[in-house]
Amino acid sequence: MTTSVEVQDKNGNDIIEGDFVYTKFRGGSHEGKVETIVKDQAGAQHEGVASYPKKCSTQAFQQTPHSLVMANAISTQPPPPLKYDSLQTTGALRASWISDPTQNCPVSPSQLTMQNMTKAGWGIRHEKRHFPPDQIYEEAVELGLSGEKIYRKIVLWKSGVSRGQYWVNDYMLQTGPGVIFAMDSFRPDSTYWAQIAQAVYQDEHPIADLKYVFQCNIISPETMLFVQKSIYVASNGLGWPDDRLHVWEENTAEYQALLGTRLAKGVAYLVLGAFPRGKRRIVRIVTWGGRYIPYIQMRFDIEKV
Repeated sequence: MTTSVEVQDKNGNDIIEGDFVYTKFRGGSHEGKVETIVKDQAGAQHEGVASYPKKCSTQAFQQTPHSLVMANAISTQPPPPLKYDSLQTTGALRASWISDPTQNCPVSPSQLTMQNMTKAGWGIRHEKRHFPPDQIYEEAVELGLSGEKIYRKIVLWKSGVSRGQYWVNDYMLQTGPGVIFAMDSFRPDSTYWAQIAQAVYQDEHPIADLKYVFQCNIISPETMLFVQKSIYVASNGLGWPDDRLHVWEENTAEYQALLGTRLAKGVAYLVLGAFPRGKRRIVRIVTWGGRYIPYIQMRFDIEKV
């Protein structure tokens, strides 16, 4: 009596004809649907594959000495380079932290409150209620946000020493129902912007209502150069300055690269620290030049999953 040895993957699962399989191969990959499982030399000759091997050459199927004949296998060439290199890689990683709670993520839920900050020696100045910032007023109203003087403006600061030098960490934000306007920030060594923005917003509004984060009058050299020299270029059909709103949807190369910038890191970390992972996502990033001053303006749209 002969025993039939089944073909299995590296996890011990049986592979049968019709299954879709994948394996690394010579710096690239093979993948496709299994048409035939070759179990002996006669079968190998009939299918036109190499002689029946003593050990399968692919990592995925090392447990059995059978060959798989796959249809529609893809090229073994390495994947093409990313359009925006390391920024795109970083942004895609941050997006995966937000969407997939099973991934290892360095950002923990934030417990910071305004009360904590006061006890820790932060200076906090509450200014009078304001309209939306002038440079993005029209865009805010077009979203359905109020154009009235309902937005609380707060300035926060704390002195510290970084690399042997005295600094003052300071932040300026406006908050209102469903929105955070990031006006200014300078952080040599203090609490992260994401934690501060969450604490300021939650001091007046439920965090569950947050829908938009605006980064106003961006002067970060890294972000400015990337947007102006890499995205707003002729190959993308764009040029700078440009006061039209350009929408970069989730999973596009531009979205991922923008999310990879240091400025967008704060918004990604805000979402990670404020919401259970997998429950919210940044669905799009919108960029434009100011109508009156050609600084970069950026909007992040947050939605429930």
